[in-house]
Amino acid sequence: MKCSIIFPTCMNKKAQDRCDILIIGGGPAGASAALKAAQEGAKVILIEQKEEIG
Repeated sequence: MKCSIIFPTCMNKKAQDRCDILIIGGGPAGASAALKAAQEGAKVILIEQKEEIG
């Protein structure tokens, strides 16, 4: 799965966006956790260093 959206607010320390769950690392475990949490209705932010997750 490729990431094609960049959220500039992630770079802004004064960003007003809030999330229920912040996941750092988009490997298999992080991607699965983010997907499940989003399916359950949580607002999730997933941060991954590389262009691809999973």
